[in-house]
Amino acid sequence: MRRIFLALLLATAAALAMGMGVGPAIGQENESGDELDLPPEVAASEIVSLIENDPDEVPAVTIERVQEWGNHSAVRDELTDEQLSELDEWLAKAPDPEELRDEQTAAPIDEKEDLECERVVDNQTCVTAWTYDEGTFTLTFWSEEGASLGLTEASDWSENSKQFAYASKEIDAGETTVTFRVYQESGAGVGIMSEAAREAEQGGAIISTGSDDADQNPLQTFGGESGLFTGVIMSVVLAALSAAYVVRSEDSGVIEA
Repeated sequence: MRRIFLALLLATAAALAMGMGVGPAIGQENESGDELDLPPEVAASEIVSLIENDPDEVPAVTIERVQEWGNHSAVRDELTDEQLSELDEWLAKAPDPEELRDEQTAAPIDEKEDLECERVVDNQTCVTAWTYDEGTFTLTFWSEEGASLGLTEASDWSENSKQFAYASKEIDAGETTVTFRVYQESGAGVGIMSEAAREAEQGGAIISTGSDDADQNPLQTFGGESGLFTGVIMSVVLAALSAAYVVRSEDSGVIEA
C-alpha cells in the first residue's frame, strides 16, 4: 500500500508539472458531445449566408456543409421560421452533391510543377500567397475546383484572451483571394481546414506571423517563467515529501520487501 501511495504521489507531481502553464492555451471545447464542428449560432449564421447563393452554382462541398448544419437540431433552433423555410427550400432545390463531383480523381496538388504553394490545405487546394497587416490576413488560394474553407484564428494567445475569430469562405476553381480578421495581433495566425482535409483526417494548414514576445521569452510555451518554475518547484516539493515518507517508513520497519 505504501508503495502504491508513493507511485500515485510521484505521478501527481509529474502531472502538475506538465500541466502548469498550458491552461491559457486550451481553446474552446465542444461540450455537446456531437459532431458539430463550431458553435450552433455560428453555423446558423453561416447557413444564412450560404443559402443566399443559387444551389445550382455552388460546389458540392457547400451543399454538403449546408445539409450537415441544416439538419442539426441545435443549429435549426437558432434559425427563425422564415430562415428555416428558406433553408428547406434551398436544400430541396440543391442537386445531389455526389453527382456534381468529377469522376476523375485530380492529381495531388503537390505534384503540379507549375504551381508554387506556400501552404498545402489538401490535395486540391493550397495557399499561393499571403500577407498580414494590422490584424488582417490576405490569403490567395488556388483550388482544383470550388471549395468551402473554414478559417479559425490560431494566434499566440495571451492569458486574457477571450475571443477568437472564425469564418467560412467559398473559393472558386483557380485563384481566389480572401481576407480574414483576427483579434490577437501579436503572433497572429490562422488555421485553414477544408472538407477534403477533414474527411481525409488531415490537419489542413496553419499560417502564422510568429511572435516577437515568444522569441524574447522561450519559456512562453510553458506559461512563462512563473508557470514553468511553479511546476518545477511543486514537483521538487512533492518528490521530497515522497522521499521523506519512504525513509521514515523504512526506519520504522513499515515497508516490507
